[in-house]
Amino acid sequence: MFTKKSIVILTVILVGILAIGCSSNSSKKIPDVVATVNGVDIDKEMFENTVSRVREEYEWQGYDFEGEEGKELLEQLWEMVIKSLIEQEALFQQAVEEGYAVSEEVLDEEYDYIKGQFESDEEFQTALDESNYTSESFRELLARDLAIEQFLDDKIQEPTVTEEEKMDVYNEYKEQTQLQAELTGQEAEILTFEEVEEEIIYSVKQQKQHVQLSDLIDEILANSQIEKFI
Repeated sequence: MFTKKSIVILTVILVGILAIGCSSNSSKKIPDVVATVNGVDIDKEMFENTVSRVREEYEWQGYDFEGEEGKELLEQLWEMVIKSLIEQEALFQQAVEEGYAVSEEVLDEEYDYIKGQFESDEEFQTALDESNYTSESFRELLARDLAIEQFLDDKIQEPTVTEEEKMDVYNEYKEQTQLQAELTGQEAEILTFEEVEEEIIYSVKQQKQHVQLSDLIDEILANSQIEKFI
């Protein structure tokens, strides 16, 4: 089954928000509404918060947003974020149209799980305040993500992996490992097929699920009215 793990994503957003500013260091003016999906607005606040979070993750990985190259990277990040927000809104609308909704019991459970990742209620509330959420608005965001998760769980099928596919991946792994060893002048340490079989199965399934998800999103977007203002 496809699992979106939205509660993990939302936890990361809140845990990291205290260290993230909302400044994008760009001279480009951000409109109050950055895009619409079938007439529903994606606002500036959501866009800036998401950009800030993703930028912080990039900086942790060593990316630099200074200078001309940094400016180009920031522009690419903006495009990635706006694309992601549009896709999320389109998925949510489709989920609602098809009758997907999260129960109050499940919502309470997931909300309490996220809250439990903080050392105290005060720390959790501070994270909500800093990210411009009330407890009610954050529950709404969580409910949206859980509805999307349910929708995707039904739409994205569990793929099968053939022996031929597994061997193709394993042979590619051996070739790449041997090539890397030759380039570095070291002896190749190649794991047996049995040692990496489970990892190969997981990787192939993930790739196939990503293709299914991409195709589903493309279909939904093709039947949606999208406007971007940034």
